[in-house]
Amino acid sequence: MDLALAILLDELAIFQPRIEKAISLKTEFRNVHFLPDESLNIETIVDQSTLFIADATTLTQESTKLPADLLIIGADLSGIKWESLDTLIRLSGETDREALFQHLFDVFASYQAWDQRLLTAIIDQVAIDEFLNIAAEKLQNPMALFDNAMSVMATAGKFVKSPVGTIWEKINLPGYPLLDFFTLQEQNELSINVMKQVDEPYLYRPTFDPDHTYASTHIWVAGKLSGNIGLVDLNAPFTAGQLRVLWHITQRLTQYFKTNDVYQRLAENQTGLINHLLEDPLIQDQNVAYHLGRFGWQRDDAFYLLTFVAPIENLSIIEANTYLKRIYNHFPGSMVTVYQGYIIAIIRQGEYPIETAAEQQSLPLLLGKYQLKCGISRCFHDFLQLKLYFVQSRYAVDIAIQNESASFYFYAPYVTEHLLDCLASSVDLRVFCDPDIVAMLTTADDLDRELLRNLHIYLLHGRNLSAAAKVLNLHRNTLIYRIDKIARRLKLDFNSLSENELFSLIFSCMVAESIDGQDQGIDRCSNYRQK
Repeated sequence: MDLALAILLDELAIFQPRIEKAISLKTEFRNVHFLPDESLNIETIVDQSTLFIADATTLTQESTKLPADLLIIGADLSGIKWESLDTLIRLSGETDREALFQHLFDVFASYQAWDQRLLTAIIDQVAIDEFLNIAAEKLQNPMALFDNAMSVMATAGKFVKSPVGTIWEKINLPGYPLLDFFTLQEQNELSINVMKQVDEPYLYRPTFDPDHTYASTHIWVAGKLSGNIGLVDLNAPFTAGQLRVLWHITQRLTQYFKTNDVYQRLAENQTGLINHLLEDPLIQDQNVAYHLGRFGWQRDDAFYLLTFVAPIENLSIIEANTYLKRIYNHFPGSMVTVYQGYIIAIIRQGEYPIETAAEQQSLPLLLGKYQLKCGISRCFHDFLQLKLYFVQSRYAVDIAIQNESASFYFYAPYVTEHLLDCLASSVDLRVFCDPDIVAMLTTADDLDRELLRNLHIYLLHGRNLSAAAKVLNLHRNTLIYRIDKIARRLKLDFNSLSENELFSLIFSCMVAESIDGQDQGIDRCSNYRQK
């Protein structure tokens, strides 16, 4: 393992090193050597990965050619030519050369052994907790690994000082959304760092904990954010060396996730889980069980999927996070994410019985306040079938966009309409109609439309005249007259229909009503969203 100059300076603290020149604290070295006397007369020393140790008294000759990186023992540097140097670190003239060399040798060996253990853990695919425990050995402060929802996957390291008042106090608090520890502005700044794919550790001081500095870094796999590492300077201040150690751990965790599919998926938050379920039918049960377990959910619980549409198209991360937080605050404990421009919330029926009057009174308040539209799927009992219910709720939210009368719609009453819309997108619906009903549609007037509607209700109620008349608010004799009239026009005896004929008639009536609705100008493509 190559060690950054910043790490070496931390490890040399007992010798009180002084930086005289350093192009970069990120400069890395693979080993350390004494600068041998015989090298002084050679033209140059070319070894960019070695840090050389030398006495100041031996470097005063005019003919001396220096290596790029030097650690010099001695106070007098007046005779040394600095022009060719990239790094010059000075130690006291009283420093013992042999003790210094042995110390640096041990430092390189220690980090090399530590890094080898990390690599072995990657190959062996050890549990994430075990991997983090190895990683934390070279950190002075405890570390936490988060998924994209700021849920803790694992922690490692020891507390020398109390974590009271820091985010560590909240990490293991059940149900506490860790993002709420930060102000909205701080959340926006963190989101910007994610959007920029900042690939170095960065520091910040949260408003709610001004006494401590926080360090964060992100784990990217194939261009996707797969996790975050967070530390607080509880035990010791962050040094440039500690930040380089953190960056090395981040790189090794990236390799860990790349070679360990299970933990890569676990590192993804509910967004990753939902995206996989909506796009990847082969997602493993254990990944789903892990995420649901963190919510206290089970795969076969009773769920609803709600799809929301905001009045702004192409939401930015910051705008999306604002809506996500508002919806989560209305449904605490739900899964909320963004997918294909829609905001999706998954709730459990036991916590939010959304078909009750009380829930239906509170939801419009949220939707009206933030100008949202919402579609609600049927209640389902298999979380792995999420894709089916996203289709349902997306259709229902389209109905909500089309209609001004309500801000949310349930999918269940619109199954037939959805079926007909799907069929109509690929074929003329009249293909499926009874020919005589098609003929009626060609010259249909209001009376014919009413006759077809009466027939539809009559057939749906099992040809029970009394039940159909009650639904239609007609006198029974009036309905008898109308059914007889349309029976003569269709040349059918409704009391002796085969199963196939009955289905054909019912479906034909459904198509007739659908075509009638299209003729009245129903348009799903509204101008609801603003670009």
